[in-house]
Amino acid sequence: MDPIRLPMISSVVLGRILFLRPVSARVVTEFAPLGQDHVLRSSSVVQKVKYAPRSVEYKTFDAAATEVLRLSFRPLHVTAGGAALNQRDGTREAGYMLQPLSAGDWIVRVRHVNSGEINLGG
Repeated sequence: MDPIRLPMISSVVLGRILFLRPVSARVVTEFAPLGQDHVLRSSSVVQKVKYAPRSVEYKTFDAAATEVLRLSFRPLHVTAGGAALNQRDGTREAGYMLQPLSAGDWIVRVRHVNSGEINLGG
């Protein structure tokens, strides 16, 4: 029986995955279910999430982190530890970004630095 050359196959497959990963990371937000609220990604461990009509609350392990959510509503307020976060053009500073999607859904990118207790409401 001939040995399987997994290192060579793995490196080719791994190379393709790494090449496609940035593209797929952008596309994942589009594939999340329409009309539903979901935390899609976080740079920290998400310890708990509470979904309610027009509201999402969650807690991350780290006080400083960045998350991506898909929401069925446009958030009117975003807070971290009870302090309001401002809407921004980028996520280099604490705050949030909004991206409208079809059917009234929104992609929300949240960056917080002082608290992992986040609340989005609309």
